Amino acid sequence: MQDEIVARLANTLGFELLKAETQRSALSKNPDAMDLAMRCNTTVRTARYFGKEAEAGYRLCEKALNADPNNVYALITLAVKFYLPVMLNRSADPQADLKRADELASRALVLDANSSVAHSIKGQVLMAEGRFDDAIAERERALALDPNDALAVSGLGETYLFLGQYEKAIEFTDKAIRLSPHDPNLFFWYWDKSIAYFGLQQYDQAIESARRSIAINPNFAHTHGILAAALALTGHEAEARDALERYTALRKLKSIAAVKAALPPPSADPRVRASSDRSNARIIEGLRKAGMPEE
Repeated sequence: MQDEIVARLANTLGFELLKAETQRSALSKNPDAMDLAMRCNTTVRTARYFGKEAEAGYRLCEKALNADPNNVYALITLAVKFYLPVMLNRSADPQADLKRADELASRALVLDANSSVAHSIKGQVLMAEGRFDDAIAERERALALDPNDALAVSGLGETYLFLGQYEKAIEFTDKAIRLSPHDPNLFFWYWDKSIAYFGLQQYDQAIESARRSIAINPNFAHTHGILAAALALTGHEAEARDALERYTALRKLKSIAAVKAALPPPSADPRVRASSDRSNARIIEGLRKAGMPEE
C-alpha cells in the first residue's frame, strides 16, 4: 500500500510539474527541442488528443523533431497522433497511419531501449496492428522497467479487453486508476471499464463506469453509445433515449445501418473476433431498444 501511495503521488506530481515546466518554457523566446516536446505532450493530453488544440500540440512535437530528430519524448507523443485514430476507427488511411506510428515508436526504442513509456507506446501500436500477444509482451517489458507506469498497466487492461478477458481488463484498468487517479487518460480508462462490464453483461456497473467517463469528458461520443445501450437493456428507456441523442449528435451516426458500417473490420485474431462480435451484437441490440432506427 505504501508503494502504491508513492506511485500515485509520483504520477500526479509528475504531470503537474510537467504542466508547470511547459508553462515556463512557453514564455521562452527560444525554446529548445525538449521544451517544445514537453509543451506538445502536455497540450495534447490536456486537449484529450483530438481537436484544434491537440493539433496545435502535435505541431510542437514536429517542431521539436525538426530541432532534434532524436528527441524521444517528441517521437512517442507524435506516435499517438497516428495510432489513436486507427484504434477509434477515425483514420482515413489506417495502413499509412499505423506505419507512421510504428516508425516513430520504433525510433524512440532504438534511441532509448530503457524507456518504459516508449515500450508502452510501442505496445499501443502493436495492439492497433492486431498483434495482441506482442502488445502484451511490450507492456510487460515496460512494467519491468517501471512497475508504476500507469500507461503500461492500462494498456494491458485494454489488450485483455480486446481479447474478451473482461475480468483481467477490469483488474488492470482499476490498477491504472489507482496509480494515476488524476490522469488525462482517465476518461479512456473508465470507458474501457464500461465496455468490460458490458461484455460481462453487468450493465449497472457498465452504466456507472460510462457515467464516470462522461463526467470527465462529455464530448467523447463512444461512451454515450455504451451508456445508451446499457440503459436500454436495463429498462431505463427515457435515460437511454437521452444518451442516444447525445451519441448521435456527437458521432453523426443516425441509424443501426450506419453504426454497423462504422464498425472496424473483423480482426484476424479469432479471440478478438469472437468477443467483438458478441459485444457488438449486444450494443446494437441496446441501441435499437433505445430508439435508434434501422435505416
